[in-house]
Amino acid sequence: MINGYTFSKLSTYSKTWLCSNRFSYKCEAKIKMDGLERVTESHLNHNHSPPQYYVSPDGKYVKIRCEFKIIDSPKGGRLIMINGYTFSKLSTNSKTWLCSNRFSYKCEAKIKMDGLERVTESHLNHNHSPPQYYVSPDGKYVKIR
Repeated sequence: MINGYTFSKLSTYSKTWLCSNRFSYKCEAKIKMDGLERVTESHLNHNHSPPQYYVSPDGKYVKIRCEFKIIDSPKGGRLIMINGYTFSKLSTNSKTWLCSNRFSYKCEAKIKMDGLERVTESHLNHNHSPPQYYVSPDGKYVKIR
């Protein structure tokens, strides 16, 4: 971990380590290490925020998963809300949820969930402000235009 960012080794015998979020964010950050595990070269310009971790009682780093709410959409479907942004399911059987504003703003933010409704992968860099919602007295979310 360097400056809060994590890297994974390109291959078993490689000296190159790539940003752990290279697929989610198309991040090109990387480092090269010598045989003594010293950084010999680095390109540390990430295009995303560092992941957040906590240290477990046994000393292991555990990635913090994001908090979310499941809300009903005005059209009768379900949306997931994270940090005020909403995501809609790609298709009925899909595990991928895409930013609800993907068409309006060409936003590429998305999340993946497992069958137990846990976020397993997230790309939360939006290119727009979150939509505004009003929460009615009965707890329903109504989007404000």
